[in-house]
Amino acid sequence: VLWAKGWSRRPDVTEDDVLRNLDALVAAGILILFSSLPVMYAGKNAIAFTMMAIGGSMFVGFLYAWLTTPMEDAH
Repeated sequence: VLWAKGWSRRPDVTEDDVLRNLDALVAAGILILFSSLPVMYAGKNAIAFTMMAIGGSMFVGFLYAWLTTPMEDAH
């Protein structure tokens, strides 16, 4: 995560803070993804497809980051 490794404007945010919240970010991606369905039903397809793209990319990207994060420090 680039902004957690010194590129941030907030020096109090560490990489551990970001890694601790990956499960919440995955859940937010799923929420955005499924929230696009009522929007599509309402006939606003452009907004719905945008929400699907954002939610799907959040879900896949953060899930990948979460699952490839080491569970404990190397010994």
